[in-house]
Amino acid sequence: MFKYIPKNKGISALEILFVIGIMSILFIIAIGIFSNIKDKEVLKVETERAIAILDKAKSQTSSALNSFVYGVHFESDKMTLFEGSTYSVSNPNNKISILGDDVVISNISITGGGSDIIFNKITNDTDTDGVITFSLVKDLNKTKILTILSTGVFYIGN
Repeated sequence: MFKYIPKNKGISALEILFVIGIMSILFIIAIGIFSNIKDKEVLKVETERAIAILDKAKSQTSSALNSFVYGVHFESDKMTLFEGSTYSVSNPNNKISILGDDVVISNISITGGGSDIIFNKITNDTDTDGVITFSLVKDLNKTKILTILSTGVFYIGN
C-alpha cells in the first residue's frame, strides 16, 4: 500500500532558540568558572611576590649586605624593600613593588601597629610579626592572608 515518506523540512525556529539557550547557559557557567580561577591566580601571584620580597629582605639581612638590616614596608597599593632599621620614603635605595590593579592590601596587622617587617641580624627573626591581607579590588571578601611569625617564617593562608 502507501508508504509514508517524511519530508525533511529543515530546522524550526524553536529548535534554534533551544540550542542557543543551552549554549548561552554553558557559556555563562564557563565565564564564571574562568573568572574565579583568574581571581585566585591574581591573589596568589601578588602574595607570592610579597613572599619573595620578604625572603630577599631576610637574606640580605642575614648576609649583612652593606652592613644593614633590611625590611619590607607595606601600603595599600605597594610593598617596599628598604635598608636600615626604619623605613624612609626618600631613601633612593628603596625597591618599590607596586601591586597589580586588581589587588589591594586591605589589612595590615603588625605587632606595634606599624606597617614594616624588619629582620634582625644573626637570628633572622623579627620583632614585627603579624598578618597582611591581600584582597581583590572588586570583591574585598576574596582574600589571601600572609602571616609573618616572630621566628622570621612567613607563609600564605586563606
